[in-house]
Amino acid sequence: MKKQLLLQLRKTPKRFVALSLILLIPMLYLGSISWIGVANSRSSSLWDRMESHAQQYKLTTQFSQQPDPADLVRFYDLSKPIRTAAGLDSHMQGYQNLDGEVVIAPIYKFASKEFNEGLAFVGTKSRKGYIRPDGSWAFDANFTYCDQFVNGRARVRQVPWGSIRWRAGFIDPEGSIAVELKYNSVGEFIGPYTIAGERTVYAPIWESLMDGIDVSIPPFDFFFPPSRLRFIDKNGNTVSPRELRQWMRDFEKNPD
Repeated sequence: MKKQLLLQLRKTPKRFVALSLILLIPMLYLGSISWIGVANSRSSSLWDRMESHAQQYKLTTQFSQQPDPADLVRFYDLSKPIRTAAGLDSHMQGYQNLDGEVVIAPIYKFASKEFNEGLAFVGTKSRKGYIRPDGSWAFDANFTYCDQFVNGRARVRQVPWGSIRWRAGFIDPEGSIAVELKYNSVGEFIGPYTIAGERTVYAPIWESLMDGIDVSIPPFDFFFPPSRLRFIDKNGNTVSPRELRQWMRDFEKNPD
């Protein structure tokens, strides 16, 4: 019986190779996903510690700044509703100070909630980018999504129309790309470091599947499509967990 089986396999080597691949590929897939999951769990745990550190030592803009009378906040011009393409009412947006005085007229279709590090992301019918508190344009930013500046970097994301094949990265306060748009996702900088979701070989497969069934994914989702989490600095260089832990210890000794 064994001899007959061996003879049959020798006669059909292509079928044998094909069957081996069919069995091997799922095993490699599950094994790699499991490995990625373990690595991501450790990275997520360290990132949780980083965020706790940020709150304790006020390392990010969102945690450190308190409202100041000179700050500007977004407001809506409710007197002039405009109709969106979806048939809904919307309103032009501008900025006022904390006393309610209009500082920047409501001429934008969308605007950041407030200014961070002296810049706010806004958009008109024909232009989008960042403006200064005096209303002048700092630079254009033609990305699908733009975030506020935190520690000298703003998250940006580019998505082809009708697809979830996004790429995320960072720009600097001059509008230049500081960290290449090659990640599935990126977090805000805590001090000089952040976390990024690096694409895996399985990302294109998942993206094709999700494109086919029209699934909507949040702008900055770390685990979908399958990502491997890694830490990077403001120039996109990889940072080891050991370096991060040492940086936290050093900062605790000298917070200033």
